[in-house]
Amino acid sequence: WGLLHKLRAAMAKRESGRRVGGIIELDGAVFGRRAKGQQGHAYLAVEVVTNKSGKSCAGRLRAEVVTKLRQDDAFWFVEESVAEGTTIRSDAGNDLILGKTH
Repeated sequence: WGLLHKLRAAMAKRESGRRVGGIIELDGAVFGRRAKGQQGHAYLAVEVVTNKSGKSCAGRLRAEVVTKLRQDDAFWFVEESVAEGTTIRSDAGNDLILGKTH
């Protein structure tokens, strides 16, 4: 358990300050139980990269746990996690912007 915690902390430190870019998929996620107070919310930004065979696959990832999936939190997450000039793809969530370039 202790080693896993140290590895996760080291990986998070390495990635802090790095932003995803190019073409990304942006989405909100809900996890945990449906019982009141037991659900968590997060925003995820995943780079879309092309592998050697020409297929799209996931690249680097940025994630942030938030209290609710709200437009203000989405804007903040994009400002903190996504490089300028990035093309953002998303679903039709009310809190996310479709087809925008940051």
